[in-house]
Amino acid sequence: MLEELHVKNVGGITTASLRFKGNFIAITGESGTGKSSLVRALELLAGKRAQVNYLRVGKATGEVEGAFLADNIPSLPEELQPQEGTWVVRRVITSEGRSKSYIQGHVVPLNVLSRAMTHFMHIQSQFSQLDLLDENNQLDLLDSYGGAELMKKKIFMSNIFHRAVEMERKIQDLYQKRKDIEERYNGALELIQLLKSLNPSPSSEYEWENELRMVKDALNRREELEHILAVLEGGMAAGGLEGELQSIAMRLKSLLGSNEKIDQASQRALIALQELIRQIREILATEASPEDLQHRQEELESKLGRLRKCKRIARVSTVEELAEYYSTAEREMSWLSESLAEIEVMREKLNKLKKDVSQHALDLRSSRVKIARQLEEAVNSHLKDLGMEAARLTINIEEMKKVRANGAEVVTFMIETNDSSPVPVSRIASGGELSRILLALQMALPEGTLPKLLVVDEVEAGLGGKAALLVGLKLKELSTKCQIILITHEATIASLADQHFRVTKEGEESYVRELSDDERVQEIARMLSGTSEIKEALMHAERLLGLREK
Repeated sequence: MLEELHVKNVGGITTASLRFKGNFIAITGESGTGKSSLVRALELLAGKRAQVNYLRVGKATGEVEGAFLADNIPSLPEELQPQEGTWVVRRVITSEGRSKSYIQGHVVPLNVLSRAMTHFMHIQSQFSQLDLLDENNQLDLLDSYGGAELMKKKIFMSNIFHRAVEMERKIQDLYQKRKDIEERYNGALELIQLLKSLNPSPSSEYEWENELRMVKDALNRREELEHILAVLEGGMAAGGLEGELQSIAMRLKSLLGSNEKIDQASQRALIALQELIRQIREILATEASPEDLQHRQEELESKLGRLRKCKRIARVSTVEELAEYYSTAEREMSWLSESLAEIEVMREKLNKLKKDVSQHALDLRSSRVKIARQLEEAVNSHLKDLGMEAARLTINIEEMKKVRANGAEVVTFMIETNDSSPVPVSRIASGGELSRILLALQMALPEGTLPKLLVVDEVEAGLGGKAALLVGLKLKELSTKCQIILITHEATIASLADQHFRVTKEGEESYVRELSDDERVQEIARMLSGTSEIKEALMHAERLLGLREK
């Protein structure tokens, strides 16, 4: 519970210190005196994001500090936990729109404070009944009535649902990966077979190209040598240079007769030519045959052609890049062949998870139906106490075709009367009726689901007379489960409080002061009649205050 509240430069308040006693505290005051400034201060304490207009005009900083009686705050580390039962929270806001949050004197991010306050402190304005119109809130309200057992089922349902969703996502990711690999390595199987047959090294392309040039050069040289040899020797169609030389020697002999010098020169020329022919033949005999050279040329051209085809398939420019592609492609193609079995195993798991999700969704719905009947009974009992005897809450649970993390049903709170069939609470025009339904729901909820501190800001709007008194009595009863700070204009409700503060305004400054018993009589009289001078109003106020003791 909140024991102390200190406010500085927030709204119309320059400084205020409130020390709370009891569980039901009323804060009253005429319209425009600054009660909303206290609400803003409590909102800051609850972790709401600060706004510049929260700060008192002309001031550079504002501050709110609250001292709570508490034992343990979930989700907080040890250094932020209460010490000797006291938990101190502080907010500082500036005219630049910045703010700082403190817990136990330590600076903390705002979301840490807000998260810690989620189940510790709740501010309920006159518009909070609009929360009833949200189907998600109605589902959460129903589930909170189910207590720990239903929460355990709900958490288990959420966990198994998200496991199924995650498994389905993984399967889709695998299919997408398969598609990407198939597109990226289109033709990779052919490439892998080609590369296995080629078995290239990083230098193979250069070596093969160099060898191919040498083979072509060798073929060209051999063709030239054979052509020269044919010129020298002649062939079947024509005589060669050797035959011509022999013929010339014979003609010279015929023309000149026996001429030793000519005969010797002719003989030397013929012997030299025959030696040249012999040496050319020896050279040709030592080199590879034309058939072998042509075969090797074809072999090298085929290898280079296949290698270049591989580079085109892989879309690379070097053998090194091709080798890297080959290694990756082989690995990825191997994964492709294995992934189908992996996907099949995952599909079997997914089908089992889906069956489990459906089964747990049915179990959760069955529990909700049972709890809904119990909540209806509890709320309707409180509605009678709140003067709504003709109204009955019914909770409609409609099955959905699609399962969600929180189940497979839509929960709708319905109200039926003696004169009408059930209609959703969203169709109820009266804010006063919605306020009482919300209060009846709060009364029905287990104590552990309620916040430690409930700040109620003018929820009696739209109520009056007996209805307001009944709401006050229920709030008094609710204060046995949690501390209630009530900002109200309704005298009958304020009279039931354990402690009473009044907000007044002098000039532009608001003041907050705890009222004594006599001052409470005067304040209640003012709230009843607009002035504390009327004797009948004072007597009525005394009677109302006397109800506290009954």
